[in-house]
Amino acid sequence: TNPQGSMFSHVRERAASALQLSMQRIGSHDSMAANRRPSGSRTLQKEEFALDSPQSTFYVNPFPLKPYNTERKTVAKKVDDNIYTFEQEHGFANVSVNIRMTVVRLNDGGLWVHAPIAPTEECVAMVKKLGEVKYVILPTTGLEHKIFMKPFMSRFPNAKAYVAPGQWSWPIDLPLGFKVEGVLQDMDPNVPWSKEIEQKVVYAEVGIGKTSEVAFFHKKSSTLLVTDAVIFIPPEAPEVLQAYREEENKWKKSALMSCFLGPPYVPSFD
Repeated sequence: TNPQGSMFSHVRERAASALQLSMQRIGSHDSMAANRRPSGSRTLQKEEFALDSPQSTFYVNPFPLKPYNTERKTVAKKVDDNIYTFEQEHGFANVSVNIRMTVVRLNDGGLWVHAPIAPTEECVAMVKKLGEVKYVILPTTGLEHKIFMKPFMSRFPNAKAYVAPGQWSWPIDLPLGFKVEGVLQDMDPNVPWSKEIEQKVVYAEVGIGKTSEVAFFHKKSSTLLVTDAVIFIPPEAPEVLQAYREEENKWKKSALMSCFLGPPYVPSFD
């Protein structure tokens, strides 16, 4: 961070200020902000919290993404005083990885939710234990993160949704299915969390055109929150992928293959 406290002051712009997509956009016929309204107990230990009667069924399957059945286990961990992660299985064909949602408790006690996952009864109950959800963030244009935004918002109807710029659908133009409070912009001083969390829009070229992602910096904990801009592959499979932890080399093979499913390396930061 620089003396003014901004980690993004050293980030060089590598794309035009407005994201221009050659494909159809979601909400292209009117403003993105137009009103659209839209679905075994664990032991409480350090870095985890419990549910007495977990229910992990989620009946909306974002084909062709895994898991293909209706069961979605959620593993939650506390990683800082006011930061929690929630993970579920996610993948395609014979590749499985973890997909993560991050929840930050703001100074006023409200919850700021980054990249929501499937809102199973188990997941929703875990989130509600932490407090009231005030803001839900769709930080990317990626399908695998977008697919759960509408059902998550329906479980927290009083929360306000903010989305990364350049949302689109293919092959036809479809609405997002929930009310958008605002489109995320660089270092926007008007978002309610601006004094606690900074934000920066980054862009990358993928096979279908430009894609956008918004990176966040939680100043109090010095935590950087990204979605697909940075990928860390641990030597052992995440807890939520228990089957991959039990079979030798299965996690390494899956992680290696998953790297070929993403976009080619594009340096967005210096």
